[in-house]
Amino acid sequence: MVFKHFINLFGLLIYLSWVNLSFCQVDQEKKFILMKDGEVIYPNKIEYRKPEMRLPYLFVDSLKFEMKDVQFFKTNEGLYGSYDNKFGKCVINGNIRIYSFENKTNIILGSNSGTTPIGLQNGLFKVNQSDGFIHPNAIFNTNLDELKKANFVNLKGLLISNPKSFSYLKKYRRTKITESIFYTIAIGSLLYSSTFFFKDDNSLESSVKAIRWGGIGVIMMFPSLGLTIRKNKMFRKAIKSYNGVL
Repeated sequence: MVFKHFINLFGLLIYLSWVNLSFCQVDQEKKFILMKDGEVIYPNKIEYRKPEMRLPYLFVDSLKFEMKDVQFFKTNEGLYGSYDNKFGKCVINGNIRIYSFENKTNIILGSNSGTTPIGLQNGLFKVNQSDGFIHPNAIFNTNLDELKKANFVNLKGLLISNPKSFSYLKKYRRTKITESIFYTIAIGSLLYSSTFFFKDDNSLESSVKAIRWGGIGVIMMFPSLGLTIRKNKMFRKAIKSYNGVL
């Protein structure tokens, strides 16, 4: 009896593994929809519809799919992924994929009302693959994994396998820390300078201190801006190096 239960359990595990494998093996050369429960659909036609006063949905070969149930879908225009209940287009496609969302780059999917197939003039994701999409806290993934923010914590475990890329990522982190210190000093100096303008004495000494601390704040802003540029540059190099384009 125990042996029979063991055989049944073993068979069930094999079946579940096969089902899970079949769901994960997505032919990304075709149009597809990957549902959040792992189901994969290969449709002939996909339309994104956004009716007035109603939630948007996908209309797929005469079937309706709620967006909350969809993880990824691909059309002739590209690959789209779900993050924080929004859909963005994959604008950098490589070992690391970068996605662009409406609240970051003013891209739109569909029209504001009515129904618009993806790809029409007023419903196309109008984006260009450029370095501008690669920035700290951009949304990324690998293959069809869960979308995440592209920060040091989420990228460390991935980029550590590539020494060149990981070196750039560490430089990004060090620059970010230094940048934070400079900005803190700059903003603190400016705030401290402003306190002298609220004193009642209107003395020369207060005016001198206000100018002195204000000057320190302004001066510290320049290296802070330079560090911001360097930080973003190191981050882009880390991603591009991992993607083999640097």
